[in-house]
Amino acid sequence: MIKDSFYYLLSKGLPAILSFAVLFLYLTNMNPKDYGFFSVTILTVGLVNIVTSQWVRSGMLRYYNEQNGVMNTAISVQFLIIALLSIIAMTIMISLKLNILSSFLILIILMSFIVNEFLNNYFRVKIMPKTILNGNLIKNIIYVLVLAATWLISKKITLNEAFISFLAGLILSNLYFFCFFNDKVNFKINRNLLKVFMVYGLPLTVSFALGVLLQNIDKYMITYQLGVTKTGDYSLVYDFVHNSLYMVMGALGMASLPRILKITSIEERIKSFNKYVMFLYLISIPFVGMFFAVSPDLAKIFGKFGYDTTALILIMIVTLTFIHGINSFVYGQAIQMMENTKIIFIPAAIAVVINIVLNLILLPRLGLISAAISGVIAFLASNILLYKLIAQKLPLKFLPNKIGSVLIVMIIGTIPIFFIHFNNMFVSLFVKIILSLGIQMVIFYILIKTKKLNLRG
Repeated sequence: MIKDSFYYLLSKGLPAILSFAVLFLYLTNMNPKDYGFFSVTILTVGLVNIVTSQWVRSGMLRYYNEQNGVMNTAISVQFLIIALLSIIAMTIMISLKLNILSSFLILIILMSFIVNEFLNNYFRVKIMPKTILNGNLIKNIIYVLVLAATWLISKKITLNEAFISFLAGLILSNLYFFCFFNDKVNFKINRNLLKVFMVYGLPLTVSFALGVLLQNIDKYMITYQLGVTKTGDYSLVYDFVHNSLYMVMGALGMASLPRILKITSIEERIKSFNKYVMFLYLISIPFVGMFFAVSPDLAKIFGKFGYDTTALILIMIVTLTFIHGINSFVYGQAIQMMENTKIIFIPAAIAVVINIVLNLILLPRLGLISAAISGVIAFLASNILLYKLIAQKLPLKFLPNKIGSVLIVMIIGTIPIFFIHFNNMFVSLFVKIILSLGIQMVIFYILIKTKKLNLRG
């Protein structure tokens, strides 16, 4: 699992590094209003993708190794969904009187995005992390190159140019994935298998959709109450954190689930899951501390280019992202080990309601920071409910014995570094990142070598 996690980390990490280049281009060449619209559009594409197609991918991932004809049914159903969705989406965009070019680009992005997610999951189930790595690298490299070329030509980035750049990466990534697709497929739907997909996948789809909505409802609420410019202020900061910390947490999650599901013994599954949880905390918590330490420097950099934020907002967004990661890659992974995936629905729905109510009350009074506060409270509520529900079914160890030691190391690598400042904000950022992560890595190495920290939790 560790070897595959490394490849998945690269498949997420290297694109995330490239995404920082994208965010820097947007930060320096796109105004908050346009970035806010672009961010909400891509968010909506992702949400539609989950609502319409996640149940198909979940069924494929869960039953590929157990039943025949899974790919025939999965691909046939996915093709029909894309065709129907294209008609509905174009009709809606025409009725909203969106720009024709923008509407066309959004439609192709939606179709390409769904295909890309399907192929990513296909290669997950085939346990081909190198292919996923290369596909995601191609997607993000092309995205960066086209966006940079656009900037070099026009010295600015417009909304449609951002859409074109994003789409170019998706299309070339899909072409690469198709080169390695080796299942023979007949366009045929097995109704019994389709029913199995729906029973297993629909609760997960509802949960994932609620999770994405919960993760991003703040952007919709900010747009509704404060305007799209404020959405841009919040979204760029959020995207920066999400593309790094959440990516780190997702790497282990992507590697672990297919391998855990292949284990037939329930006891061995539980042992493997508990080991995975310990590694997840050990890898992700140091990054939380590092972001806390550099939050003042990041706030200055964003402010320099006209994006209004503060160190406190950054700290709250980091906290929100970490708690969201626990929700997705600890409790969410545990749910997928169980056949009764319906239990995930109620906690997610309650959390969405909490988030909406808190945003309605707090956003007009506290401004952008209330969006992150509302998200933290909502995800904490979801996590607590999931913990109680899962604990009734499986004896999983969600809080490893040594989690306290990991948190102490994080504090040691955070508080002293927080107060270090240099005149050059970029130098300050770089030095503090190295110091924070370096201190924590050295301490962990010593603890592991002296066997004072048991990686098995």
